[in-house]
This record gives sequence, C-alpha cells and structure tokens, in this order.
Amino acid sequence: MLTDKTTVFESEGCLVEVYQSRTLAVEAGMKEEVCRVEATTAFSLDHSVDNAIRRGAAKACECGVSKAYIATAYRDDAGLKGTSKASLVGFR
Repeated sequence: MLTDKTTVFESEGCLVEVYQSRTLAVEAGMKEEVCRVEATTAFSLDHSVDNAIRRGAAKACECGVSKAYIATAYRDDAGLKGTSKASLVGFR
C-alpha cells in the first residue's frame, strides 16, 4: 500500500521505486523523464489503485528505469465492478 513518499515494487526481478509525486521525484534528483506508462486493473481480480500502480511499475521496468513517479492514479467506479487506472512517468 502506498503510504510513504516512495514505495518499491518488484516485477520479475526488476525493482522500481515509485514516488508519490513529481515534486518528490525532483527532490530525489530526477534528471530526465524517460517514458510514460498507463496501467489498468481491467481483467484483474484486484481492482485497487495500488494494483494499478503495481502494474504501471512493471511497465516502467520495461522502459529500463528503476524509478518512476505517479502522474495520476484513480478508481473509476463505472461499470459492474469498476477498475483503477494509473499513469506513471519513468525517470533517471
């Protein structure tokens, strides 16, 4: 669960440190934004925002970064069960 300024997610041996905001990423020394990834909990049993962020971190890993910040993350309650969506920006 995201409660601190950063949380580390692991996906297939790749660790991604996810910052709560762009401001925190800048404070941590962000030099350049590398990629923007979108993730959703559609077709998942876990529709939490945390799961959408976890899926986004896995995609950021594919960009070759070990750090990302959350651009947006929200739960969309439309539909039968609703889904969560997250947009992360991978950086160096």
